[in-house]
Amino acid sequence: MATLLGMISLLAVPASAQAVDICVNRTDASCAQEDRYPDIQSAVSDVNDETARPRLLIGEGDYVVPSIVTFTRTVDVVGAGRTKTFVTGPNGNYTFNFNAAGSTMTDTSLKLVGTGGSFGVLMTGSSVERSDVTSKMPASTNPHYAFIVAGTDSVIKDVTITLPNQGTSVGIYNLGATTTIENVRSTAQIAVYNVSGFTTVRQSDLRGPYGARSDNGTLKVSNTRIRIDETPVTDEAALFALAGDGDKALVDADHVTIVGAPQVAGNVGAAAHAQYTGSCLASDNQTGSATVRLTNSIIDDIPNRFHMQGCQAPPDCSPDPAVSPGVRSANIRMDTVRYQAFGARSNSGGCNQFLNGSFGAPGFISDADQRLRGSSGAVDSGKPGVLAPGEGDKDLLGKPRIVDGDGNGSAVRDLGAYEYQRQAPTVTAAVTPASGPPGTTFRFTSTGSDADGEDVSFVWTFDDGVAVQGQNVEKSWSSLGAHSATVQVKDDGGVVTTRTADVTVVDPPKPVVTVVPTPVPDTTAPVITLTGGTFTVSAKRVVKLKLSCNETATGVLSAKSARKVKLKRRAKAKILSLGSKAYSCAPGAPVTVSLKLSAAAFKYLKKVKRLKVALAATGKDAAGNAGTATGKATFKAPRKRR
Repeated sequence: MATLLGMISLLAVPASAQAVDICVNRTDASCAQEDRYPDIQSAVSDVNDETARPRLLIGEGDYVVPSIVTFTRTVDVVGAGRTKTFVTGPNGNYTFNFNAAGSTMTDTSLKLVGTGGSFGVLMTGSSVERSDVTSKMPASTNPHYAFIVAGTDSVIKDVTITLPNQGTSVGIYNLGATTTIENVRSTAQIAVYNVSGFTTVRQSDLRGPYGARSDNGTLKVSNTRIRIDETPVTDEAALFALAGDGDKALVDADHVTIVGAPQVAGNVGAAAHAQYTGSCLASDNQTGSATVRLTNSIIDDIPNRFHMQGCQAPPDCSPDPAVSPGVRSANIRMDTVRYQAFGARSNSGGCNQFLNGSFGAPGFISDADQRLRGSSGAVDSGKPGVLAPGEGDKDLLGKPRIVDGDGNGSAVRDLGAYEYQRQAPTVTAAVTPASGPPGTTFRFTSTGSDADGEDVSFVWTFDDGVAVQGQNVEKSWSSLGAHSATVQVKDDGGVVTTRTADVTVVDPPKPVVTVVPTPVPDTTAPVITLTGGTFTVSAKRVVKLKLSCNETATGVLSAKSARKVKLKRRAKAKILSLGSKAYSCAPGAPVTVSLKLSAAAFKYLKKVKRLKVALAATGKDAAGNAGTATGKATFKAPRKRR
């Protein structure tokens, strides 16, 4: 530890009231042009030279610092986000050394590399938030430390640490300081290591062979999950207290959920070891005391609940009977603990144990989700009464503690890191179709989920008293009118939510009768109108006559002399047929009919010059109705050419 502490300087510069911004790979308006740098190493001297408290604003990107970055004055390091700003530190040294109290680091993540060991942040009364630390190096004997805390108080909050879980790796290493750890996810050989300091861990998730370890100091753990299933190594402990000669080590834990790997025979939930040098020197004080207190907690899938070591009887220090090694003690106190761990590895003589708990399955949601089911024996099974000082009022997920989990009207704390909230399921219900005739198959569908993570069951009850289990069901009715169906969704804790879907059974639709009217025959004859007058016959014997119709019709227009005529002097007088012509007409469109006279008729007309003519038109419409029309006209012979 001397080497680590030797890196801590006491050259802190008093902070001024006015902040100064220094930018790395950023162009914030608050940064003067001379305070903008392309990399972190170039900006450090400017930060340390400021008389006013500086902010080091680091832009988005992946940065590499070739040597330790030491801040000799109070500084605020602000990245662009834990998933946007990454800093890779040097081999065998720290990335950042915050040498002045009151410094902060936010939204900046670190990558540890190097075969010679790697260290993330050395903190002296500083705080880190929303900043992650990862190591890509394989497990080895070379040390990997994410955070080392020394000197005055420090705070580490909302941080994820991912280190090798074997070799020598420590997530957070507290060297004699008072440190608060909150909402931290730490995976390492020792997730949290307190040495001669006072460390408080709240609402965190620790993983590794050692979850929380205290050597010669006090480590308080609350509302935290510890998993030691990450290693095949035996003789490791979720909670571990180790006291040296004349020292005291205390791990004081409440509302902790401890889970592990049952196949690793030597692992334990809690271990207390009191060391002894065996020197029997008069200067020695052989009165070490190691204590683990575990209250309102759960131990699951770990072969041994506890292990005590170093509590043997005092050794014989003859020939100088005046030298007494004193009494060393290893103490385990488990009060209101539910466990599924069978063994207990302990040495005889001088060990103190207090065990008050119950054996049984914890009733987790699943192996990967240690929230409690409503039917769990750990619900409302903690110590009765109000929360004690220092006992957090929020569980690992930030949910309220204490809640009336079993619904009996009396709120009692649960065991473990999670407080069962007894939240009602969220339910929807629907039906298709919404209406139909008797015998229609209506399909009722529903969804249900539970915020507590529990499985839910579905039961549909219909208005005729029939009940059917299942999330989606079908039903039909024979009686007309409105009908209802109610789905009841129940979670593992017996909390129920209902929803109703309504349908209407209606008369079946009457058949549609289409009446086809009997067609009325069309017996109306078309009306044909002839246009009379005097018409001149052309030299080609053609005369153009006009007629019109009130409907579409076709027929024949004919012309003859109005009275009998003699074609020859001695011939008998007769009606002279002049000619005929077929036509077709439509309503509203008068038709011109070009009628050509016979040669005899034209010869006669030229002889008499003018001839009175009787016109006759016959025509039929589409229905076959016949119409006729007659008229009078005068035909004139064409003029002779001169």
